[in-house]
Amino acid sequence: MTQRSDSSATRHIDVIVIGSGRRADALAAARSGKQVMLVDPRAAIDDELRDAGIEVVRGEVWIVEPSGRVGVLEGGRTALVDAGEVVGAASPAASTADVPAWERPEHALRVPVPISALATEERRAVPSVPAIDRARQRIERDVGAGLLSPFVLSRFRRRAEELQFSLG
Repeated sequence: MTQRSDSSATRHIDVIVIGSGRRADALAAARSGKQVMLVDPRAAIDDELRDAGIEVVRGEVWIVEPSGRVGVLEGGRTALVDAGEVVGAASPAASTADVPAWERPEHALRVPVPISALATEERRAVPSVPAIDRARQRIERDVGAGLLSPFVLSRFRRRAEELQFSLG
């Protein structure tokens, strides 16, 4: 699943075709001039699919929302895709108003997703704690002078980031 550098976090596709045995549906949609993504863990990319301009994702769908937003898992990474039409997804059961949104069938994960795949990859600033900053500078000086192992510095940085994250 490739994301163009100019794309936003959520991609837009005309038609997402989900599941094995849906190749004909994907080809029919592509022939009608629509941008198509085929999500199938066992898909074989061949000339016919390539010539039709179908994006083939060898992965799983982990959520299909009523709005048409689809969560796709491929190789430990996920992407959200807004689709004009979703083909092959199980239709969500009717939800009652007294059921919390997170327990509704249409929001249930379809396949187990590693938590690391859901994590954001963007860097975020953490709050600065003066005592930690002073300790980091002292350890960096000692490592630079050869008095401490670089492993001490890497361990300190990891622990300091965990502490600062919990304080923030």
